[in-house]
Amino acid sequence: MVEQVKTLLEGKDYVDLVTKDDIPNIHSLISELYNKPLKDVDIVLENIHKFIAYIELKALNEGMDFSDYNSYETYQAKLTKILQSSKPQKKDEPLLMVSGTAMRQLMRKVDPDVVPTPFWQLNRLGNGDGYPKNSLFVLIDRPKRRKTFALINVARGYLAMKKNVLYIDTENGKNQLMDRMIQSTLNKTKREMLTGDYDKMEQRHMRKYKRLGVEFIVERVPATIADCNTITNLVRKLETEKGIKVHVIMIDYAAKLASIARDRDDVERINNVYIDIDNMGDELGLDAIWTAQHVTREGAKHQETRYEDNDIASAISIIRNAKCVMGLNSTQDEEEHNIMRMEVVVQRDGVPSGRVMFNMDPERQRMKEFSKEARAKYDESIGKQVDDLLKKKKRVSNPNADPEKRSKTSGDI
Repeated sequence: MVEQVKTLLEGKDYVDLVTKDDIPNIHSLISELYNKPLKDVDIVLENIHKFIAYIELKALNEGMDFSDYNSYETYQAKLTKILQSSKPQKKDEPLLMVSGTAMRQLMRKVDPDVVPTPFWQLNRLGNGDGYPKNSLFVLIDRPKRRKTFALINVARGYLAMKKNVLYIDTENGKNQLMDRMIQSTLNKTKREMLTGDYDKMEQRHMRKYKRLGVEFIVERVPATIADCNTITNLVRKLETEKGIKVHVIMIDYAAKLASIARDRDDVERINNVYIDIDNMGDELGLDAIWTAQHVTREGAKHQETRYEDNDIASAISIIRNAKCVMGLNSTQDEEEHNIMRMEVVVQRDGVPSGRVMFNMDPERQRMKEFSKEARAKYDESIGKQVDDLLKKKKRVSNPNADPEKRSKTSGDI
């Protein structure tokens, strides 16, 4: 490289642009560039790729005759290729604890691994006021018990955080899900929406979302046929053709997808589906993935208290791959007060137990997280009753906690 620079400086294009005093400084700069490791290499490389894409896109647009409709297909193909090459391919390299200190500290600031959810109560249950990127959240409850209702409202929360959300549907229907999201957004009943009296209100709300630069996309996929490759292709298509970068995916629900390996056995299929989802999220650089799952008939008995990990249908695969599994629980008293309680069943990067509280209005497809004041009041009233139920359940489920039974089983010791 030093020889190439020397040749350039002596050439006719540059010989009049530098003085003799400049040349030692130039050689010193070249030596610094090529004899020492480049700092912030990933960030520099990413910006280089962005600049290259800018130059190519500028040239493409300048050479494009936009009045010639026949050239649009070719233009789209070239545009897609430019966008695909606008980001450097990530290399799967080992992490170095000592040598990688500076880069690790820099990335914590510019690209933190912890991503908050839309809910302050859930964030504080994680170890870093949020959860790692590509975290998989699973909501569990009995069949036909507000799992889709909860997923819709979680998606609405991410929209408020300026995150684009893709909702994958396997059983409800695109139009029904979109209607439920609109209801939740406007806080209106289905009957009110059908009157047409709130069409202008809907248009105003959509303009607000447009100003935020976010989008909610619903796509129906065939159950047990579509797999994670189907979803990945859809995400890439949205980015290249519509310019929409998907940040969060909701899958309603994952157990109805096919595995990429095309397993026939249901247990093996679901096990591999959850592995596929984890790999997909990592490949696409997602912030989070949410899905739902049924509980077993035996597990349904714990609806008022808290679900356990062995209450989940196909629990082994889910527990292994999910970052956080939460049950949608409620006592009769909570139901009467339209309160929904999310109880932590198990999680890998946070406290072992905890809850997130919501006021709910199923008729308007809307749930609203408790404020800190409302949560404090709940903890002092209904919350104490729930905690007493949980303690009672724990004593019943653990016979060794009963002093009489413990004395009988340990009499010979």
